[in-house]
Amino acid sequence: MRELIAALVLAAAAGLTSGCAGAPSCGGQCHAPYELDVLFDTGVSHTAAVAALRACANEPALVRVGTVDRTRNGRWQGRLFTGTIGRSAETTPLLSCLNSQPGIVDAYWPD
Repeated sequence: MRELIAALVLAAAAGLTSGCAGAPSCGGQCHAPYELDVLFDTGVSHTAAVAALRACANEPALVRVGTVDRTRNGRWQGRLFTGTIGRSAETTPLLSCLNSQPGIVDAYWPD
């Protein structure tokens, strides 16, 4: 009887741990659409920030343009959403477009 109980306990424990083994482990953005944050320089107006994001709206890596909100430091921060994450052949045109816009100081995918 003890062997049967021990076997059942082991089987149940193995089922619990193996169920977790297949779960993806990611420390941040796990699937598309991926958030790409765009930080603007101080002194850039809300209107100019929105215009800068919209200027790159036709880039193929872009899924949609999100909001432009104020940070705690008083700067504007825009959110774009992309189909892939990180620098790649697909995202390079979008990042180049953003870098060419006046007032943008950084564009990054947060963790």
